[in-house]
Amino acid sequence: MEEELEERELEEGEEEGKMTLIEHLEELRRRILISLATALVFTIGAYFFAGDIIEILRKPLGEPLKILSPTEAFVINIKVALFAGVYLALPLIFYEL
Repeated sequence: MEEELEERELEEGEEEGKMTLIEHLEELRRRILISLATALVFTIGAYFFAGDIIEILRKPLGEPLKILSPTEAFVINIKVALFAGVYLALPLIFYEL
């Protein structure tokens, strides 16, 4: 009787550790969405400091940056914020993936 209970517990324990392909894909999707949401939040936060970050990066040049098109200043702010946001979110992204 005890042997049957032990065997049943072992079988149940084996089943708990197994996931189907769909469950794996759902878990992957959840982790990717968390990573993207975290990167988005940090990117939005970094956008407010993009000017300061650009100034820090510009100091070694010793001269002002040249803007060649009307939208370039805005695009540079977006790019700096995106890179800073992803950089700040990397610890969580690595943890999730």
